[in-house]
Amino acid sequence: MEKEIEKFLPTSNELEAMNLDEFRDWVDRAYFVLPARKIQRDPLSQLRKRISEILDGKYATEAEKEEAVWRAIARYYEGFSHSTR
Repeated sequence: MEKEIEKFLPTSNELEAMNLDEFRDWVDRAYFVLPARKIQRDPLSQLRKRISEILDGKYATEAEKEEAVWRAIARYYEGFSHSTR
């Protein structure tokens, strides 16, 4: 299951139309952006981030945190069931 994110890569025509300065700027940006995008697509990393937010968040009791964590995990697994259909 992969998360869809906004398009980053240029088309081959767009790439060929870049002058060397534009291409250098794009390469410099891509070097840092592409690894971050790989992480953004990973649902398990997204789940970890969500659970961390729950643990640090507004929930007053341990029971509320447990319920919110359970719901986050359930949504994670529901995503797999939808992606295998």
